[in-house]
Amino acid sequence: MVRQGILLAAMMTLGACGGSIGSMSLASLNPFAGSSRPAADTMDDATVSDVQQDAATQTTVNFEAPAPAAPYTQVPEVTRAWLDYSPRGVIVRADAVLPTLGFHSMRLHAPQGGRADATGDVHFEFYAIPPASAPEGGTANARTVSAGAFIPNERLLTINSVTVSGAGNARTIRLR
Repeated sequence: MVRQGILLAAMMTLGACGGSIGSMSLASLNPFAGSSRPAADTMDDATVSDVQQDAATQTTVNFEAPAPAAPYTQVPEVTRAWLDYSPRGVIVRADAVLPTLGFHSMRLHAPQGGRADATGDVHFEFYAIPPASAPEGGTANARTVSAGAFIPNERLLTINSVTVSGAGNARTIRLR
């Protein structure tokens, strides 16, 4: 009975940590309090349009971004491309197996600004930054990287297919 009382008191204490005391926030102590990151509506428009995720496995691409500069190189070969559907559009995703470990900052670049050409195809080029020194070894799974780009529903109306290309090949996905 004493153990249950101690457990109940601990749970109530953590439950009360959702607020803040002065400038010190106790929300970080409560695992059920949610994220401490600011909501998207608290960010200004310039910040929202420039946000990019540079994780080792996925990158969100801004359609209006300029072509990748010198450190970026096009991946040798795109091994897989697919679409993940969402309520507001599709996420174009692609995988590539690179020759060495250490590539980072993957991105899909849309040379036409993410707009369809005359045949209804949207083209993306898969880029990554190579390592400063190429580490030896690594299995194909360890050298596989991914990148993604979002296409909103408004642009999908004129798109029939999506092509993701590397330096040596291209993968095309049909929408209709």
